[in-house]
Order: sequence, then structure tokens, then C-alpha cells
Amino acid sequence: MTLLLSALSIFVLWGVGNKWKWIWWVGIINQGIWFWFIYDTKFYGLIPMHIFYLIMYIINLRKWSKSKENSSKKWQACREQLN
Repeated sequence: MTLLLSALSIFVLWGVGNKWKWIWWVGIINQGIWFWFIYDTKFYGLIPMHIFYLIMYIINLRKWSKSKENSSKKWQACREQLN
């Protein structure tokens, strides 16, 4: 189980590096699985780290969403000026 969770975490980091917007959702789901694993194995010392990771996934997903919206608006304004 730990190898699968680790592989999924590595995949998420790789996806972020490739700028896949949807990968943030995979990271959020991955954190849920980690929370279940932590609870099941009683490794409670890992909870603060994974709460932080979950918060960062949510914050960065929101930032990327806003950034894409702003980029679309800028692109639309440029197209209008060219016409």
C-alpha cells in the first residue's frame, strides 16, 4: 500500500511539473487515501504534514484556475484589439 501511495504522490508531482491542471484533483484524492492509511496504521505523526499538503493542493488549484481565467481574458482582449 505504501508503494502505491508513494507512486501516486510522485505521479502527482510529475503532473504538476507538466502543468496538468486536473492533477491537483488527483493530489487531493491522494491525500484522502493517505489520511485513511495514517488512521488505519496509527501513524498519527504524519497528520500535520498531510493536512498541510491538502491545503496547498486546494490553494494551488484555486491559483491555477484564476490564472487560467486571467490568461483567457488577456488573450480575448488581444484578439479584440487585432480585429
